[in-house]
Amino acid sequence: MTLPVLSVAICSSVCFGTYRNSLHFLCQFRHGSSALKPSRLDVFVAGCAAGTVEAMVFAPIDLIKIRQQNQTHPHQPYHGQSSHGLLTMPKYRGPIHCLITILKEEGTLGLYRGITALWLRDIPCFGLYFVAYSVFSEQLTPQGQHKP
Repeated sequence: MTLPVLSVAICSSVCFGTYRNSLHFLCQFRHGSSALKPSRLDVFVAGCAAGTVEAMVFAPIDLIKIRQQNQTHPHQPYHGQSSHGLLTMPKYRGPIHCLITILKEEGTLGLYRGITALWLRDIPCFGLYFVAYSVFSEQLTPQGQHKP
């Protein structure tokens, strides 16, 4: 239970930190000052940057979770002569063992298997999420204040 809680906390902090820094950079680069109100395009691009980085942090955690889930309900093995005991023992004893096994067998890039699918999901979704977050924040902020 500790791993999911820690992974959400880490990924959220990386996501919001990347968003804020990207938005600051974009406003400074495009408008000459980060004090000006960012455009919706700035917010969307900063959100996409946050989705990119978040997927890079989350990909290894997600892969380890999926590998462990797949071994808890193995497919029934063929009961012929050559398949005796094929799927009787789980390959991974825990998340750390899974991480070490992936690194040994597939290398560092093995931790990022499937990251393209995460990027296809997360990049546009985080861009839209932060645009919606920006719109709702503006709507809920009383007149004369800068933050809700």
